[in-house]
Amino acid sequence: MADDAINAAGRRRARPGGRTERHTDAIYRATLLQLAERGYAGLAFNDIAAAAGVARSTLYRRWSGRAELVLDAIGVSLSEAIVAPDTGSLVEDMRQTLRQIGAYISTPLGAAVVAASLEIGATGVPGGRLERWRERLSAFDAMFDRATARGEIASDLDRTASFALAAGAIHFRLIFTGEALDEAWVGRVVATWERSLARS
Repeated sequence: MADDAINAAGRRRARPGGRTERHTDAIYRATLLQLAERGYAGLAFNDIAAAAGVARSTLYRRWSGRAELVLDAIGVSLSEAIVAPDTGSLVEDMRQTLRQIGAYISTPLGAAVVAASLEIGATGVPGGRLERWRERLSAFDAMFDRATARGEIASDLDRTASFALAAGAIHFRLIFTGEALDEAWVGRVVATWERSLARS
């Protein structure tokens, strides 16, 4: 799955076609590959440019620094690996979403993405981290919109908090306790999350 996420990188933002698009795809792929292999601290523009087959100046023209490039590449990877489902049920949509999140974090790339996000946040380097995560979460608005139309949730549900409640439990399991993610745990999380919807 890590290779799939890396290979699919390149469609986060609408970009002109042709050589520019090919270069951008190559840069994202090189960034993600090196992130998985070296971690955030081991990334350097020189190495990324060489691996992507572009001049270092190409990177500096588009990204002010390493954090901004990595966050863009992460956004690409996540948008391809974790897609909002449409099963006809919000509970089942969330169940599938949590499976996708768990599968992604369990890969070398996913683990590197989590670590890089924490490192970028800890350094306080500007890079639009919050704006990018808000954009990422907005991809799931349609999932909640459909649930609202079906009468499954209230229209004033705090969607960000609700999503974080469920997704955070997957991160807790895999990152903090180090336990394997299984269907039993996903089921417990979804059941608890569903009860929170009923009280909202």
